[in-house]
Amino acid sequence: MEPPEVPDIEIVPVVLIEGYVSEAPDIRDRPGVLIPVPNAQIYFIRNNIVFATATSNAVGFYSVAIPAGDYTVAAAAPGFQTLIREQTFRSTQTHDIGLTPIPFNGFVPYALYPVLETSPGREFDCTIVVENFQIIDQMVTFTAVTPPEWQAWFPLGEAMMVRTGDSNEMIFRMKYTGKQQGAHTIKVVVNGGAYFAEIPVIVVVKDLPFESMDFYATSPEKYIKPGNTADFILYVENKYAQDKLMNIRVDDIPPNWSATTGNGTELFIPDGKITQTHFYVYVPAETPPGNYTVNVTLCGDGIQSNTLTLKLRVEADPLYDAIIKSHNRSPEGYPEFNVSTGTAFDIPVRIYNSWTFPVNIQASALIADNWPYYIDGVPGGRVKISPGKAQEFTIRTMVPNGTYGTFPIKVYLESPGRDMTLTGSIVVPAPEPSPTPELPATHGWEGPALTGITAGAILFTIAASLLRKMKF
Repeated sequence: MEPPEVPDIEIVPVVLIEGYVSEAPDIRDRPGVLIPVPNAQIYFIRNNIVFATATSNAVGFYSVAIPAGDYTVAAAAPGFQTLIREQTFRSTQTHDIGLTPIPFNGFVPYALYPVLETSPGREFDCTIVVENFQIIDQMVTFTAVTPPEWQAWFPLGEAMMVRTGDSNEMIFRMKYTGKQQGAHTIKVVVNGGAYFAEIPVIVVVKDLPFESMDFYATSPEKYIKPGNTADFILYVENKYAQDKLMNIRVDDIPPNWSATTGNGTELFIPDGKITQTHFYVYVPAETPPGNYTVNVTLCGDGIQSNTLTLKLRVEADPLYDAIIKSHNRSPEGYPEFNVSTGTAFDIPVRIYNSWTFPVNIQASALIADNWPYYIDGVPGGRVKISPGKAQEFTIRTMVPNGTYGTFPIKVYLESPGRDMTLTGSIVVPAPEPSPTPELPATHGWEGPALTGITAGAILFTIAASLLRKMKF
């Protein structure tokens, strides 16, 4: 027996990146002199994900462990221009960063968070901090320079006052209306008197963790017979901040089956809403009984829902056996019950499910000429039997007083696709007649002599009665 194939798994090594953040060399006529930049934020961005961040210490040193690969590295610090560069890290290495100071003119603007994350269509805020080291208050104005498909505005206005020796914050709001994910650069222009500065902000457009296209069905499992169509109702909840047009993709459908919504393969879902659609699956008439699945996924521009698995249990005619339990048999071989008139008795019934699906059966009965009865053991006569299991119940009835003879029993079992009638009989024997008393036996002349004497006595009595009437 050959061992199973093990899929190739790419192992990505983790590399250590470390270095110093300092002022860019040779900018102040001090060749070779490095001035450390403490509290600089360094971001390592890959595949629209901020994999790691690091902060430089008091001497400008930082270190970080990241998977090997290609990255966008962004470094920012108050009073310095944000540095953005593409870098490849294949192994552990030193990566020093030089930042260019913004010419000091009495106040220092910088982005509170120089790297932000968002998703298409979602509004988010960016905060620009301005510190005023002048001896006078300073009015500062802001302008946002955005690439195509970006919107930016200042909800509180485009100007603010920064008091001397103090700082203030300006919030501007942005939204990306496109669909392309990746890192984008937004520039905020800060003007204060003769001062001018551009503050770059990196925005990584991606699917945020709480955003998803949730695809589900309240009844994802159906029982169906070959040649019929199953009707599923599918729901999809759009947790993105944009309307989405999704295509329905059907995978792993059995051969010769077909599936459709009845309205094409596209589904429009407004942002933050739940949309539903019918989904019809046709099961060919020649499909053998068994369990089948159909996988459905919604695919859009750069997004995909979870895969919804629909289960179909294809049924044949139910397979079950049933008997009326009795120790006696009629000459025809039917179960027989011998009871007395006016007696209550039980008719036990046993059903065995030899099918691979649950069986639902409605039981009823006709006893003799509509004798009253009730079914005990299954409420309402509704029998549900799991595969490979048996179920028993009892039909209780009573022979009416003064009833004698042989009477039929019929137990009706009804289920989708198959009905069954169980037959039996009831024998109520009639009572035996009372015995006739016998006269004493006679011998020879004693019989006629006794008869003659008796007759004479009767005639004498009649004659005496007539003479009395004549005298009166």
